[in-house]
Amino acid sequence: MNILRLTVLAITLSLMACGGDGPTAELDLPPGQSFCYHFVIDGLQDNLMVEIQGDKLTGMGKRLYQPLSEIYDVTLKGEMNGNMAQVEFTAISARNNQSYTKREKWEFLDQKIVIHNRDVHNIKGKFEQYQINCESATDSTYSNELYDSFGGFFEGYAVVGKKGLYGLINEQWEEVFPPQYIELSNVNENSMTYYDTMTQRYGIIDTDNKIIIEPQFDETHPFNDGLAAVLDGGFWGFMNKEGEVVIGPKYRQINIFSAEPSRHPFNEGLANVAIDQKWSYINTSGQTVIPPSYIYAEGFKNGKARVNDGVKFFYIDKTGKCVQDCE
Repeated sequence: MNILRLTVLAITLSLMACGGDGPTAELDLPPGQSFCYHFVIDGLQDNLMVEIQGDKLTGMGKRLYQPLSEIYDVTLKGEMNGNMAQVEFTAISARNNQSYTKREKWEFLDQKIVIHNRDVHNIKGKFEQYQINCESATDSTYSNELYDSFGGFFEGYAVVGKKGLYGLINEQWEEVFPPQYIELSNVNENSMTYYDTMTQRYGIIDTDNKIIIEPQFDETHPFNDGLAAVLDGGFWGFMNKEGEVVIGPKYRQINIFSAEPSRHPFNEGLANVAIDQKWSYINTSGQTVIPPSYIYAEGFKNGKARVNDGVKFFYIDKTGKCVQDCE
């Protein structure tokens, strides 16, 4: 499914870039209790459980780096000084046991941590990650003031979850609409995919919770380059915001992946699609620009796309000409 399932198990995590509003009070964490935090930016996702005992910080969790499809087991240890901590962050690859360790400066505030010096996987700077209810929370530790999941801000909005339902907040930490959908995607071009329990079908709403496309499809993907992808009878097509079919459903596969919600069908005006086993590229009018020649094809970025013709991987431009790794 292309829906973002905001659960700890799926490692769908949270971040708000520094400068936004939200909880800012001083740290007040009961000693010996575990607290969970989520982080996501540019394909890097963390799901952490932290415990503080005196001046000692320990923790564990998972890290997912989507561009490399790499999952890491994470351990944390650090020293507290007031609400500041020097944290040693060790990540061990689940694939090959290779590891790296980063040392970060964390500032604990009410319901969030400010990371002052993150520098990993080309992600550098100061970020905030928000506290959520731990998946293991009991009746005595569950807080109604916290969400169970927080999906990070996209276009100024974040999907939040509570007790299996999902809603939307803005950067002022105000509820745009309360958790009410069992599935809700991140915002893209002011649109979100949602699942309607009455029809048991997917549709698309805007950030005002108004329906753009009625729930009538097996699956949908938010608008991207002005078009929404819809799955009907096992085939993908594309609709505009007036609800008109622009490109009829005929593609078996398109460029979406549930674990990577920032991936979209159209990139720089072209979409990589497959009718049978071969991938091609079409424009927003549905015209084939690059014929079906590849067993694997990625979206365009900075004017080129990575493909595989069954022999090797290489990069092509928007005319289909090889421009990198051609030999």
